[in-house]
Amino acid sequence: PDEQFETQEGERRLTRSDWKMNGRLVVRHWLVEGLGHAWSGGDPALPFNDAAPPDATALLGSFVREVGA
Repeated sequence: PDEQFETQEGERRLTRSDWKMNGRLVVRHWLVEGLGHAWSGGDPALPFNDAAPPDATALLGSFVREVGA
């Protein structure tokens, strides 16, 4: 990756890796320790959803807004 950041949300450690082309963000990868095979920040009543942070939908929206600028 061109840039890598680590942070903590609740009990989970997050690692964000960004790849850029000509200075523009093209790929963002989030590693969420302890998540397993689920959508984070989702409705726990649904299969493959985990209510604990981070909110994957918000992360996706943030990426789309950032690359669309």
